[in-house]
Amino acid sequence: MTTLPPFHLSITAESATPATAAPATCQVLDLGLAGPPRGSFPFDQESSDYDLSWESLAQFNAWRQEQERADTVELRSANTKTGVYFTWRRIYRCACQGTGGLKGYNKIYPDKIRKIGTKRTSCSCVLVIKSYPKTAVILGHYSNQHDHPIHMDNLKYVQISDNAKTTIRDLLEMGVERSEIVRNFKLI
Repeated sequence: MTTLPPFHLSITAESATPATAAPATCQVLDLGLAGPPRGSFPFDQESSDYDLSWESLAQFNAWRQEQERADTVELRSANTKTGVYFTWRRIYRCACQGTGGLKGYNKIYPDKIRKIGTKRTSCSCVLVIKSYPKTAVILGHYSNQHDHPIHMDNLKYVQISDNAKTTIRDLLEMGVERSEIVRNFKLI
């Protein structure tokens, strides 16, 4: 890929001809063709849009799981898009926002009152990551602004892993009180 030199265009007053125009009436129009292309790795690295980076996708996944565990939220993949200057861009949204997919379940009793209300809100939490060709580095941006309670108040809406379920079952079999398990959930 070649980089074009800066393009300058002189704009003069209408009454003056280009040969008689004074230099003070000229303006230079810079089309910005000299820098890295928007959306490329150098551009995103220099801009403040992507302030996080990971050495690999595995490191990102470990970081994401730790964030989910620390805040007791779920970040679900909502959209993946390919691009010209990047390999793919993936958007994760808080599970309270939803991922935009269609519900595959129709309620049998839609008027039935639930013990636990719906978790759907218009949560603005979003995590965007990008992968680039010829590098394993992943750049990302995380906006951790939730419009719902997080931590222990959000625990009833979070899906727990099979490993955590097994640990909880073992603790219950050992005689640990339920309130102690919930209080120390972050240790599981």
